[in-house]
Amino acid sequence: MATTMQEILERYAHEHASTHAVIAAMPEVHASFRPHERSLSWGQLAWHVATTPLYYVSEVFKLPTQLGWDLDNARPPTTTAGLVQALDDIYDEIVDALRTKDDAWLDEMTDYHGTMKEKRWILGHVIDHEIHHRGQMTVLLRLKDASVPQVYGPTADECNEVRRFRHHLFVCTGPRCTVNGQSEALFKLMARRLKDHGLDKGAEAVRQTRCNCFLVCSGGPVVVVYPDNVWYRKVTPELLDRIITEHLQHGTPVQEHVYHQG
Repeated sequence: MATTMQEILERYAHEHASTHAVIAAMPEVHASFRPHERSLSWGQLAWHVATTPLYYVSEVFKLPTQLGWDLDNARPPTTTAGLVQALDDIYDEIVDALRTKDDAWLDEMTDYHGTMKEKRWILGHVIDHEIHHRGQMTVLLRLKDASVPQVYGPTADECNEVRRFRHHLFVCTGPRCTVNGQSEALFKLMARRLKDHGLDKGAEAVRQTRCNCFLVCSGGPVVVVYPDNVWYRKVTPELLDRIITEHLQHGTPVQEHVYHQG
């Protein structure tokens, strides 16, 4: 169970990336699909998943956000791209709001549907709620014969087909590379950055994989780019952006940060 604010934010980032992939996988032609008359449609379910965390942060915790809680009157997006964008925008809002709070704030009790609960517990429940409904959405994907993306492991679609990719990034997430989880956080950020740059699919797609040890301990985060066999140490989010734009997109390694090559 995540107990500190940092752990909660890391867990939320991991689950958000998976939810993003699941919502993005549904062809919008099936947005109105519902398996039963009492079920939410796929589009309604995606909107519910996207907006529920904002309700708890802005209405239950009373934290200021740019979006605010005006979603009762908001019209859900009608496209898959719109739903994904809403999910990402709300996620960014929530993370910004929670980063202003510390671990002591998590200990505070607040009303949760008539019962007093720690804010830490409520945030855990909000993430569990997302996981629960995301599982429902994967079932809807399968019912409409759409590809199901990886959540906690490869799906049948991904096991049966190895997609072509231009580069493969290996990130050491072993226990000695970093002491505060920077490598794991970088790995999760990497997925979002690659998608932002359009490198998650197509001829220039980039694949990423966790590794346990490169025998370069205490130098992390360590990122190795294949097939170029270029090693980078102490990769920050800023350096990651340079690696993506300069090395992956334009073919020029960031030489001043190269630890090993060849």
